[in-house]
Amino acid sequence: ENNISSPSSNAKDYGKVDDVVSNLKSVVMDTRTRFVRDIVDHLNVNNHNSGAVIVISEMEKISAHVLDALAKGFDGSTLSYNSGSSGDTTVHSADLSKVLFLFATNLGAGEIFRSIQEERGVEHVSLAALGATIRKHHLSKAWNDELELVKFLGPVIPFLPLSPNHMTTILQQRLERFSDQYANEYWRRLEVSNDFIHYFSADVEYYEIRRRGADDVFFTFAMDGARALDEPLHAIRAIVARFRQHFVKDKVAKLDYDADGEEAWLQICSGGDKLECKLVGRTPFRFDDA
Repeated sequence: ENNISSPSSNAKDYGKVDDVVSNLKSVVMDTRTRFVRDIVDHLNVNNHNSGAVIVISEMEKISAHVLDALAKGFDGSTLSYNSGSSGDTTVHSADLSKVLFLFATNLGAGEIFRSIQEERGVEHVSLAALGATIRKHHLSKAWNDELELVKFLGPVIPFLPLSPNHMTTILQQRLERFSDQYANEYWRRLEVSNDFIHYFSADVEYYEIRRRGADDVFFTFAMDGARALDEPLHAIRAIVARFRQHFVKDKVAKLDYDADGEEAWLQICSGGDKLECKLVGRTPFRFDDA
């Protein structure tokens, strides 16, 4: 027998295809509407008249049709959506004139690493030139020039990988904020030794870049960026919790760590520029304990 489909069966198949296409269009439109709605509602609920910053992460994973919903808002400075039935609709809108949008993307990551290799490190990488290259060769190609929003985007600012020194500085800054958060409640301020900070910031996964055909390492960076410090910071908070009963809200707390002995200790200090400190506690600690 010849396996020939009847016209009626073909019509059914075409009907199924049409249904699938219709459903896909409906999904895209629903996603687009939710995207706009979430932004407008967030701005209105948080009274954005004084200004706001909205970060949209992993831009490359959002379809062009969804992202282009913002283009109308950028063109006219107002983003809006309708709710309700066709006979009784309500327009919800938000003024974007004081809103800064930041779009984060992994597009161009390969270009960043090629630049680091060519320049033998990050010190001589031109961020302006690198940003222009990423915009030209990656951002436009990602949507085959279909994205209207690209016309409204400002400069592309590449974020270079974080070196061990960067990670140390970031951890130090986060600990300073932690100290300020509990100032006059647990301590006058919390001081964490440099050895402590260096040890804990080193306990993240780093990747080494070598020159082709050579064994020497010319750049080392954190695989997961600054979020890799979340676990060390959690470990430090766990150590602080163990010493909680020793803190005095009008005195300085100094925290140190012996990596070889896997032991943390706390000193409580009085005085002004020249502190007089007293050792008040020691506790064994490993990262596994956090």
